[in-house]
Amino acid sequence: MSAKNYKKTLLVNPISQDELQKRLSAPGFGSVFSEHMVSADWHRDLGWHDYRVEPYGPISLAPSAMVFHYGQEIFEGLKIFRHSQDSSVRAFRPLENAKRFQKSSERIALPVLPVEDFLQSLREWVMVDGRWVPNAPSCVYARPFMIATEEALGLRATCSARYTLICCPVGDLFGQIRPIRVRVSSKYSRASRGGTGSVKFGGNYAASILPQVEAGNDGFDQVLFLDSASYKNIEELSASNIFFVLSSKTLITPSLGGTILPGVTRDSIIRIAEDLGFVVEQRQISLDEVTHLFSQDKVTEMFCCGTAASVTPIGSVSFDGGTLGSGQAGPVTMLLREYLRDIQFGNRPDKYNWMVNLEDT
Repeated sequence: MSAKNYKKTLLVNPISQDELQKRLSAPGFGSVFSEHMVSADWHRDLGWHDYRVEPYGPISLAPSAMVFHYGQEIFEGLKIFRHSQDSSVRAFRPLENAKRFQKSSERIALPVLPVEDFLQSLREWVMVDGRWVPNAPSCVYARPFMIATEEALGLRATCSARYTLICCPVGDLFGQIRPIRVRVSSKYSRASRGGTGSVKFGGNYAASILPQVEAGNDGFDQVLFLDSASYKNIEELSASNIFFVLSSKTLITPSLGGTILPGVTRDSIIRIAEDLGFVVEQRQISLDEVTHLFSQDKVTEMFCCGTAASVTPIGSVSFDGGTLGSGQAGPVTMLLREYLRDIQFGNRPDKYNWMVNLEDT
């Protein structure tokens, strides 16, 4: 456990239990936040310091803070669950998020937060706001992030930064589970080789907003991006990885090559699927190949997965040449979704040791 001493400044008048239950009853996604946040500062001469828990609220930064000018910002997303058997509070694979957070820091030239400090920030939050973790089917979405705070203009690595963890109770990202409509982007790309596609850098997501807005205006839920070099090979959605299910009990998902985020949920689904007897192919797959497989009735289902999306069925994928998909959620998709969620909520034995009890000290 971390030996860091967290200074705690807690709300004098926290919300009542009745008001809390009202907020937890229909949390939506990403708009209701718990009462406290966890933070730490970094300086080139001091290292990490000033570890603290404080009321959720505005952050004071100078207008010259580097994050505003050069986009030096990274984040993570992970979920925290209320265990159905013993009501304990557990995070899903937080070690993987901690390690990915470090890789993101390195790529954006931000300071590296020790893994144990990342994990301890989750424990500190649970100590003060654990009552915000709802029962199934809702959970808590945890958002750790880091920003450059040095007050200076000039494109270089910052000499100061801030780490903060905020948390919010959430339901399903797309509301009630349903097959989503996806449009392939033939105009925009999300990432390029040698760029930042493999890390959780805010700019990656900012670049996907316009194509997402345009697709939404045309009635689509999500955008599927192709590789920026040829606009032929499938990569990922705005914030989730994609899988194709074949009739041969095979799953295909694009391989990681520096332009696709190595999703924690993606890795989990691969392991679960293989244990259930599926063959999982991680390889380059083009839109033309997917179209050909559909023409031969070999693709039976599609789904996307991510921390926010969990496992979400894709009903259709539309592109300049037509539309693929039945519009329905397939049985394999729902099997994998329920298997994963059963582990997360404690309804299935966690043979992978993925769930980490945040109340252990």
